[in-house]
Amino acid sequence: MGVASLVMGILALVVCWIPCFGAWALLFAILGIIFGAVGIVKAKKTNKGKGQSIAGLVCSIIATVVVVIWIFVIAAAANEAANINDEELKDAMKALQSL
Repeated sequence: MGVASLVMGILALVVCWIPCFGAWALLFAILGIIFGAVGIVKAKKTNKGKGQSIAGLVCSIIATVVVVIWIFVIAAAANEAANINDEELKDAMKALQSL
């Protein structure tokens, strides 16, 4: 379980920085958190190493935080874009055409 958690965590960390694939990173991160938690519980029962499970759990949590931040940024940008009225849009188009 530790290896699966680490793989999912690293995959989530890589994918979370790509804006269009943020939802996939959230899926990988959730799987990494689940595998990490299960791996830690199994490691406690068998008294074997739990380092990979902890590393995967940490990577998955960091990726989840990054994805949540992306979601808030994109939602704020969409809200701001929806609040632009026609007059501001015409002014912006004139400014772009004058370039």
